[in-house]
Amino acid sequence: MYFKREEVLKFYKVAENDRYDVIKLIDKIEKASRDYTVESTGFVNPLLKKICVELLKSRDLNLDYLICGGYDEAEYCEIIIYPDYIPKESIDKSISILAIKLNKFIANISHRDVLGSLMGLGIKRDQIGDIKIYEDEILVICTRDIEEFLLMNFNKIGNKKIKCEKGIWDRLSDGNNGDGKSKNITVSSLRLDSIISNGFNTSRKIAAELIKKERVKHNFIVSSSPNVVIDENDIISVRGYGRIKVVKINGKTRKDRISITISIFS
Repeated sequence: MYFKREEVLKFYKVAENDRYDVIKLIDKIEKASRDYTVESTGFVNPLLKKICVELLKSRDLNLDYLICGGYDEAEYCEIIIYPDYIPKESIDKSISILAIKLNKFIANISHRDVLGSLMGLGIKRDQIGDIKIYEDEILVICTRDIEEFLLMNFNKIGNKKIKCEKGIWDRLSDGNNGDGKSKNITVSSLRLDSIISNGFNTSRKIAAELIKKERVKHNFIVSSSPNVVIDENDIISVRGYGRIKVVKINGKTRKDRISITISIFS
């Protein structure tokens, strides 16, 4: 029944700063199987979600699971692990959605600003799901156990005063999910370093150095090669710069370059 931690970490090429989260995830799977308990992972990124689901499917643990992100395309999701004799319909999806209204006095707020302010309140990363920023409001998905606390105490983002209230889930299913700042770029190739240099307006040399220093993650896995070929829906995270999502590869231009639509998250 038990998983060999080091083998799992090596197989998935888990970065040093993610090792604890993977081990904690394995602990929850084993506890649910051993003690017949319902366990929640908290909100996890796509890599941790992939690891969790594949581990659950790899053995006959008499477990089932439910993925809760709030909407179909959610990036950060909570995974509820439970004994397979419990009906799925009885499992409580313990997540909430909060809204912060924006106006001319509260504008130019980034994902990093919101997450940093939440961390400043003592909130843990696994208690916060996706953060969606629109022109008129910010939506924050969170675990239900911190909803009341945030409604009472989340009143500032940076030095800007805000009002936090209960949000509406429908906004996330209307086809407009506030996915960063859209940008069209042209690149000579679909290599990782090329996307980084064009997306963040820096040189290929600097992009290669960032990769060499292990400051770049491709789909949440640390990348050590600038030659990796990028595809649609890939996510590139660069520490100190932000994150790029490849929305669409549009094809070749007249000058034989490749046109790409990306979303940039600061």
